[in-house]
Amino acid sequence: LLALKDATTCSGIVNIKNHWLGESDRGIAAMRLYCRKHLEGVDVYWNGTPRDGCLDSKTCFGKMYIIPYPFHCVIVYDDADDEAFIRDDTFASFFKLNTSPEIVQKRTTRQKLRCISHWGGKIH
Repeated sequence: LLALKDATTCSGIVNIKNHWLGESDRGIAAMRLYCRKHLEGVDVYWNGTPRDGCLDSKTCFGKMYIIPYPFHCVIVYDDADDEAFIRDDTFASFFKLNTSPEIVQKRTTRQKLRCISHWGGKIH
């Protein structure tokens, strides 16, 4: 209970209200669940504004973890010291981008290249 109180205090009332509004919306709740099941981890794409206001990443790919309450995503970029927070105001755009055919193909390519590298393969 104390952790919940701390999360509420640190997050602010607007983020708490948005959390529960999102949970009551079937579409948003489904997108959140999909992200937790399928996108959380490596190879997530976001070309939005990072925390410091200046996107230094060239690839815009990074690792993402999700804070469930109040719901938001945190992305740490692979090739820069940037990090970005995806809250309710940008979540739908983030979701649409990461489920688009172009980004899904890039993610698949990155995963294949990582597997080849892991097993010592060479690409000519």
